Amino acid sequence: MDDIHGVRNNRLPTFYNDDGQDIIKSKDVGLIESDLRRIMRTARVRRILEKLPRQHYYADLVGQCFNEKYYFYHYSGRISEITCPGPHMCEYTQLPNLKCVHVDATYPKITRMNPLTVNFATDARFSRNIGCYPH
Repeated sequence: MDDIHGVRNNRLPTFYNDDGQDIIKSKDVGLIESDLRRIMRTARVRRILEKLPRQHYYADLVGQCFNEKYYFYHYSGRISEITCPGPHMCEYTQLPNLKCVHVDATYPKITRMNPLTVNFATDARFSRNIGCYPH
């Protein structure tokens, strides 16, 4: 059974060519999670976490969008129909009372590679004046 993020039985999706190789090993996920929990217990990080919002309106919408744009095709065997998932593929209702910090950056043109294309950004910048729009 899939969870809300489309991950079947807590198993990470495989590469899109479905060769059976996990993107990341389960034991490594456990190590990353343990380290994250350790970091979250430090006083400095706890002070930061206390200031963060409790409502995850846009995070839930991004998860739903990824399910529709990626996981649905992945798990139904329609691999050739998958496009690169990302918030820019989604549309969101704007909430005027919700404050957002928008991250923008320069994205160099990347040659598509097989089995995985890695995109990256340079010159990251933050803006509070363009709302909660995907880019």
